[in-house]
Amino acid sequence: SMNVKVKLSWVGSVSGDVARYNVEVTNDNGDVVVQDTVSSITRDYVFNAASDSVLSASVTAVDDADNESLPAVATLVVPDMTAPLPPTDVTMEIVEVKAEEV
Repeated sequence: SMNVKVKLSWVGSVSGDVARYNVEVTNDNGDVVVQDTVSSITRDYVFNAASDSVLSASVTAVDDADNESLPAVATLVVPDMTAPLPPTDVTMEIVEVKAEEV
């Protein structure tokens, strides 16, 4: 499968005491693709993911007292971007010979 670069973006919390954001992305197999913490001024996160998958993202705001907001969520369907393998054993042969009419 192909690797694609995905950008997750969000609008910051309006609360004035946000210390950081927790970012988590999982795929449709339940695998954790991203689990990270970013600064309070960060508004996007770029990561690599496999094609032909469904990604679910969750971003939460956390304050200095470690209170965590409810998650803001997004889903992205990453299409299959892998081309099929080429055909093999291609041959050509002469099947008829005719004289050209003048």
